[in-house]
Amino acid sequence: MTTSPYRGHEMSPRVEDAAALKKQLASARRFKIVALVIGLGYPVFYFLITYQARPESGNDWAAFITGAVCGTALFVSIPLAVGINKGRKAAERLYLNGTQLTIVGMPRKTETVLDLTRARAEVRLDWLVDSDLVNSKALTEAQRQTRIEMVHKALDKQIANGTAPCVYVPVLLLYRDDGHKFPILLADNKTRQIRAVGEIHMLERAMQFAADPAIQHAAGQLRTIARWQRLPAIYEARPDTIPATPTDHPATAPPPPTPVIRGEPAPETTVTGPPQP
Repeated sequence: MTTSPYRGHEMSPRVEDAAALKKQLASARRFKIVALVIGLGYPVFYFLITYQARPESGNDWAAFITGAVCGTALFVSIPLAVGINKGRKAAERLYLNGTQLTIVGMPRKTETVLDLTRARAEVRLDWLVDSDLVNSKALTEAQRQTRIEMVHKALDKQIANGTAPCVYVPVLLLYRDDGHKFPILLADNKTRQIRAVGEIHMLERAMQFAADPAIQHAAGQLRTIARWQRLPAIYEARPDTIPATPTDHPATAPPPPTPVIRGEPAPETTVTGPPQP
């Protein structure tokens, strides 16, 4: 846990514990230190190498200075950007106090407070593979569709070879009044670990008494995910396919199976196959 002025239970928008957070912060610092070392050492190294060549004309010295500046900027920017990105993600935190969720660092350094009994909420199976690439704002719609087709073709080959990664992950989406959405991952697609059951139930209990039936349905879907033992490998599914578990569902009974179009057999899912024409 980190020291924070915010009250409530601290969580991450991703599936990580306090130890993972410390590792991420330490990794961010290491990348920034590497950038600093390169920024100080590379110009000295470059000067020594160039001095041995003994530039004679002003043009040679101009080329030397330009090379030193451009090289330093290039070699410093990469580890610095990685370190800043890691630090930014580590700074994204959630604080749940009753039904009030304070979201910090999403986006950037802003702070958002949502009442989970009133904020629009959805629990979806979201496609995370290459999501940053596919969802880039720099792409046109035609380019985006081309990227999606390329990723699908590569995924089909991996499925045929039995090497496909987890593609779909359950995500709680919370919406601000202006439509901005905040994704809270309920599982990790790399480790296939489900978010701590206690945290899922805290979110579910904060939402279950909402007047809006849609929020109550999302709370029921959270009860379903809380019963998952492990993230199943899902290759194709409808985003809204996760069923809701009723409040009176026996505690020892398995969750209602989630129908998916393609995926590995698992207790949490039922593979239905593509719809028949």
